[in-house]
Amino acid sequence: MSLPNLFPALDSGTVNGVTCTREGDSYTVDGTPTAWGGIYKKTTLPAGYYRLTQSGADKPSARCILPDATQYSATSGFTLTEPMECILQLTLNPSETYTNATVTPYLRRIS
Repeated sequence: MSLPNLFPALDSGTVNGVTCTREGDSYTVDGTPTAWGGIYKKTTLPAGYYRLTQSGADKPSARCILPDATQYSATSGFTLTEPMECILQLTLNPSETYTNATVTPYLRRIS
């Protein structure tokens, strides 16, 4: 049985000069960011062990940011000992140019 993808649906739009288009669970990004940032959504996650991964392009990177500013990038596992509001985002790096890069982020609660 496959675990559900808990990565929230991000809104399509333009952030710092980068256009993001949502296509189901995937996102296509195009452009060069004018500053560090991301396309993100705040989500409250229950306590548990999580795995953050992605498929498709390796950039932009899926990331989870905790309230204390701890960050986990794709291919990371992490444990929340209590429910907390996290920022889940596709991170935009101003030293990168994204040319129709398509990425599918996955966040799964393992236990």
